[in-house]
Amino acid sequence: MTSDVLIRAVTLVLAGFFACTKVAAQAPPSPQPATSTVAIIYDGPDLPLADGFLGAHYIKNLLGHFALRGELIRLADYQPGQLSRYRAAFYVGSVAKTDVPRGFLRDVKSSKQPFCWLGRHVDQLLRADAQHEFGLRYYRVDRTAWRVRYEDTLFPRDNFNLSIVEPADGRAKIVATAVRSDNTTRPYVLNRDRFWYFADTPFGGAQEGSRYLVFCDLLHDILEIYHAPQSAALIRMEDVSAEAEPGDLTAVADVLSRRNIPFQIATIPLYRNPLNNVEMRLSERPKVVDAIHYMIDRGGTPVMHGWSHQYHGSTGDDYEFWDEIKNAPIAGDSEQEIATRLDAGLAELFANKLFPVAFETPHYAASPMQRHFKLFYERTMPTPNLGSIQYFPYPVIDEFGRYVVPENLGYLPMEKPDPKVVIENARFMRVVRDGVPSFYFHPFLDAKLLDQVLQGITDLGYHFISLREFGGDVNDEGRYVVRTQSGPVQLSPRGEFWRLRRFDAGGKLLAERTAPALLNAPVKIDVVVPPGGWAALDCFKKTPGSDRLTQAIKALKYWSGRRATRTRTQEATAYEQPREAWILWQANPSEADANNQESYRTALDTFGFAVRPVPLQEFAEGPREKKTLLVVPQGVAALSTATQQQEILRYLSSGVQP
Repeated sequence: MTSDVLIRAVTLVLAGFFACTKVAAQAPPSPQPATSTVAIIYDGPDLPLADGFLGAHYIKNLLGHFALRGELIRLADYQPGQLSRYRAAFYVGSVAKTDVPRGFLRDVKSSKQPFCWLGRHVDQLLRADAQHEFGLRYYRVDRTAWRVRYEDTLFPRDNFNLSIVEPADGRAKIVATAVRSDNTTRPYVLNRDRFWYFADTPFGGAQEGSRYLVFCDLLHDILEIYHAPQSAALIRMEDVSAEAEPGDLTAVADVLSRRNIPFQIATIPLYRNPLNNVEMRLSERPKVVDAIHYMIDRGGTPVMHGWSHQYHGSTGDDYEFWDEIKNAPIAGDSEQEIATRLDAGLAELFANKLFPVAFETPHYAASPMQRHFKLFYERTMPTPNLGSIQYFPYPVIDEFGRYVVPENLGYLPMEKPDPKVVIENARFMRVVRDGVPSFYFHPFLDAKLLDQVLQGITDLGYHFISLREFGGDVNDEGRYVVRTQSGPVQLSPRGEFWRLRRFDAGGKLLAERTAPALLNAPVKIDVVVPPGGWAALDCFKKTPGSDRLTQAIKALKYWSGRRATRTRTQEATAYEQPREAWILWQANPSEADANNQESYRTALDTFGFAVRPVPLQEFAEGPREKKTLLVVPQGVAALSTATQQQEILRYLSSGVQP
């Protein structure tokens, strides 16, 4: 599958519109659509892991944090005078014996725009006639183990080729230094006016907590685009599928809730293990679904984490849209294949009242998905190789046009779950002025480990926020829609009803609307999203009348099962199928009673009844139509008067379906 097949693969739109609000408790400012172009010149071959080529892609992605668009230019293709067309430029030098064209060198010397040179070949620029212009002198390349010091942070030791360049006349300043084990120091980043020099290319070792973060922060100064410091952080509960233990899910939710920390839930609709011939949907594990709703009630936000998160192997361990063995797209990778998987996944999530606001690609590996997915919570694979996966310290619009909210601290591996590693990575992130540290945690681990990480990151001065503060809207061909911001939504029913549900920030259902009749044409609905909450819309076919009552009773028993005492079984076929239902309704219910009566309305509406909520204070006489179903929720029964109770008993005794 080519890189733009999956771009067109599905009709799922996750539109991230980041909110620019308070520093400590809100999401950082949104990266805006690109307004100008930056040149990124590189040497070496166009291979997925070639230093120059990969480094150029890394820069291109990072520019998406600054509303800039990068244009990659092979050094061999550079034309004299070309540099003047761009707002700023970068050169990535990686191949030892590259002969830099004189026309390019002349343009760099005469450039008035910001220019950043990374790595090799700076000696060709800093020949005797140019040293006076840049105030720098080149000596040699020294490959040994170095640590980079930037501001008050000393990064971990790494082996890399350091070009020894020193200030020549005191006019260039040293911004960061490289430190050897014997405490010898050399300049690592130098700056004079609008010219910047990095003594190596920091992309090959771009792991968590590496010197790559120095480049990410200094991009603000290089590009002369300054963002205010902020202290938001994110956390995600990973790989939540039907295989999960409900107790593990509730345990991590309790830890997070006690600290009043919002969090994300990476939810996998289908669990599959081909080796054991096991396949389970979430709907087949109602206790797991209940546990996920328990998480949502305590600050969780679902994120769709693929359909089955597996290709050859088992869910969670394998990729889904990438063949790890071949390090290539999966066989049969196509628009239809991806659409089928994601449509099925959304249908399963909606069926369980789980409404995702973003997408996380399983193991971050897939062909690019630019046109239909707009908000991702993950890392990016810029070239078609697993070794190219790039993390970001802050939100970006990557080169595929996707809003990417970062995950950048890693996780606690099952084999050696050390909280100190993630906390230390968060400490390194402090050098990025507007960085958003973000990690994930597997709920099957001891929840005490999670508590330690949360404490450590909080002690660094960070405050955890919800992914919903970044926006994030889902639209699957007008079939399944999730909105976190108010506005019109177009649905596309196909001989179906449409439904709108609105939830507050705590996940409580506030209101529900359903189309009064079947529709077979697009319809526009104005959606008002509660502050901090979300709205979910879908299209559905109501259950045929012949089976409607039986399925409704089954659904009602599921919702009320934990509260209701044993009830006598009724044979639905002994009655003419009712078409209308009355629900006796409380005007000012408690939270539990409100959820209870809303559940009855949702179940009955889903199974084809014309539902009429009847205020309890107005109820004096049962329905005249004896085929009408009369529903008396538990909370209403306790509030009804003796006269109302006698009327209910009279109606039931008249031969109608209770």
